[in-house]
Amino acid sequence: MNYRLYEWKIIYVFIVVFALIQVGAYMVLTVSNENIARENAGHDLEIASDVMRNLILLRSRQLALTGQVIAADATVREAIATGNRLAIEATLQNNGFRIQAAAILLTDMNRNVIAYVSGPAAAGQSGPVSVNPAILQSPPPLADDCAHG
Repeated sequence: MNYRLYEWKIIYVFIVVFALIQVGAYMVLTVSNENIARENAGHDLEIASDVMRNLILLRSRQLALTGQVIAADATVREAIATGNRLAIEATLQNNGFRIQAAAILLTDMNRNVIAYVSGPAAAGQSGPVSVNPAILQSPPPLADDCAHG
């Protein structure tokens, strides 16, 4: 009997078994890590969505409050009452700079544009800021909505 041949066969079997164990462990860890990454990505996306929603809500509240402040500003009221387009644009430009707006659009109650100015946030853009036509087509807010906004 050749014991050396049996020893080599046993060594080869052990090597193959250990290699299969390593491949199996690698596959289990890969699938496990992929599942963990998917769960974390979903959780991170929910957090990012909440943060964006809160930022947009905060900015809309800020803009609503700013609109009320601008409407109550005596300089703006005087410029609108006189109909002086340059004075209107200058006061809108000053207020737009204060709130870092990309643009300020002043309309009448029928959504006719009275004045439009680009703010400091649009200064880095190559062309003029385009106005979304949906803004002009939406129904005017009720007085209660503006007061409680």
